[in-house]
Order: sequence, then C-alpha cells, then structure tokens
Amino acid sequence: MLHSCTKQKLNCLFSNKMKSKTNSALVVFSGILTLINFVLHYGSTDGMLYLEVIESSVNLHQEVPVFERRMLLTKLLLFIKQFTPISLLHAFVIINYTALFFCFIILGKISILIHNNLKIALLNISFFAFSFSILFAFFHPTYTYDDILAYLWILLSFYFLIQNKLLWAIFYLSIAVLTRETSIILIIPFYYLHSKFFHSNSLSINKFFKFSVPVLVYIVYRIILWRINGTQWEMEEWSFRFSGLKDNFLNYERSVETITMFLVHALLPIILILNVQPLVSSKEFIHKKNAFLLAIILNTLVVLFFASARESRLFMLPLLIISPWIGSYLHIKNYNFRLSMKWLVFIASCILFYGFAFYVYAPTIRNGENGLFQWYVYFYFMFCISLFVFSKDERPS
Repeated sequence: MLHSCTKQKLNCLFSNKMKSKTNSALVVFSGILTLINFVLHYGSTDGMLYLEVIESSVNLHQEVPVFERRMLLTKLLLFIKQFTPISLLHAFVIINYTALFFCFIILGKISILIHNNLKIALLNISFFAFSFSILFAFFHPTYTYDDILAYLWILLSFYFLIQNKLLWAIFYLSIAVLTRETSIILIIPFYYLHSKFFHSNSLSINKFFKFSVPVLVYIVYRIILWRINGTQWEMEEWSFRFSGLKDNFLNYERSVETITMFLVHALLPIILILNVQPLVSSKEFIHKKNAFLLAIILNTLVVLFFASARESRLFMLPLLIISPWIGSYLHIKNYNFRLSMKWLVFIASCILFYGFAFYVYAPTIRNGENGLFQWYVYFYFMFCISLFVFSKDERPS
C-alpha cells in the first residue's frame, strides 16, 4: 500500500514537472514569435505603428458609425491615454502585442489538450504566427485594429469548447462578437464541432439557445445603438456594404489581389487536408474538415460581398478553426524528396510562381518594404506546391 502511494506521488510529481516544462516552452516560444513580429513592424515605412496613424485610426473609430460600434479597443486606448502618461501609439502596441502573445499561448494550450504533443503545439503556433495577416498585421493594407483582440476571445472560446465547458465558451464568443461582429460567422462551425465531438447529434433546445446567446447579445447591443444614433447611418452602411463584390473585382489588378489574398490563407490548409484525407478515415477528421470548410465558405462569401478583400485579415477567421490541427497534418504525411521527375515539376512551378508573384500579383495599396508581400506570396506558394508534389502515395495502415 505504501509502495503504491509512493509510486502515485512520483507519477504526480513527474506529471507536474512535465506540465511546467511544457508551459515554460509555450511562454518562451510565444514571446520569441511576438518579438519577431514587433521587430518586423517597428519603424517600417509601410507599417501602421506611428503616432499619427494610430491617432487617425482611433478618430476614425469614433466618428464613422460602422467602426464606432466596435468600441472595445477604442475605449481601452482612450482610457489608458486619459489616466496614464502612455501615448495612444504605445497603448495600441501594448494591448495588441499582449493579446497576440496570449493568442499564441492559448493556441498552444488548445493543441496540448488535443494532441498532448509539444512539437505539434509549436508547429501550430508557428503556422498561426507566420500566416500572412498575422505576420503583416500592422502593414498597409492589412489595417489590423481590434482583430487580434477578437482572435484572443475566439481562441479562449475554443479552449473551453473542446473541454465541453459551454458557458465559458459562449461567454468569450459573445465578447468576440461585441469586439468584431464578424466573429458571428464562427458560431455555426463551433456548434457543429461541439455537437460532433461530444456526440450530441440530436437537436438540443438548451444547447441551441446557448449558442444563440452571442447573436442575441449583439442584437440587443445594436438596438441600443440604433436608439442612440438613429437608423440613417445604418442605411448608409448597407448601401456601402453591397458594393463589396464590385470593388473586389473592379479591374484586373483588384481581381488578382482578391484571389491571391484568399489563397494565401486557404491553400495550405486545403492541401494538407487533401494530403492527409486518404490516411485518416476517422469521423473526427471528417468533422474537423467539415467545420473548416463551413467556416471558409461563410467567411469568404461575407468578405467578397460585404468587405474589401485586400484587407487580408478578413480571411483569417477560418484559420482559427483549423490551426490546432495543422501541425498534426504535417506530422502524419510522409514526403519523398529523392531525385525524380517530381523535381522537374517543382522547378517549373518555382519559375511559374515567381512570374506570378512579381509580374502578375501586385498589392494595390503599397507593397511592404522591398516587396515583402510578393516574396511572402512566392515562398508560400512554393511551400504549398512542395507539399503537394513531394507527398508520398500512401494508404491507411
């Protein structure tokens, strides 16, 4: 009996030690990636991190009704400016980079819960950190403002969702919707994932009501704003919103930019899903795939019809659904880089996509310093093509 208790204590100590090491690794890795992102933006001539730019953005979010209703970050910035000696620029940097740091950590925590594998967690964080709209978050024309705060609430919601702590999941999803109303898009994929993961296929009135709470909260919030501001500005906003499709495909350059911004967010996850699909026959994989595809369809329709696609961050939401599994998909599939005809296909693709990235695609508002956007698009496509070309033909074992 004594031997059994001692063994149990040792196992508990070992488990706590491993957990502490995992948490430390997540914190250090997240800190490094946050610092890399800040260094990339700091002092960049094409970046937003200048006092006059941030002041202009804050003023815009106080004066234009469509932005004014997204008031969480604006109120935080103004509060800090009023009660501390910190400038709007420094407050903006502190809030957004703190939120980004915790986004990385929460994504790592989600990954550990799902896979219990630190390597996969770090791969998932890296995928998120080096996605186009995070790496260039504060460049023109990404125009990130309160999006990272919304990602943090969404990831916290996801963290509690996969633990079946539904009330906390709905609470954070409601905050995400109030931060940025486009977060509503993820309610249906979240509902689908929860139903499938916890085997509740039957329509539960109780659960349906819980997932409706963020929508109800937002409706009440908008009614309050209507009573304060009137409805005229609402009509003006909708007339502007319906011009999205026309603007996104206004001419050849805008059309190429729109399609490219969609691909640099969707292509890698889609290729990994296609690569892994023949090897995984579990229902869980199908559910994750369906949730991601559902999110990407809903989000893409909203962006194309009601927003400006060149603001690439608008394509990010579906990636929050698939990010906790990207590392495992890279892990499952084997690749063959031995000399073969595949190399000729790859080299030909390199030439073709270089031509596309530098002679066909061009951002219609600035281009990042030294063509950073074009270099990113080129290497992103090359990475995706390499995964497709060099993947081994395998069957489920």
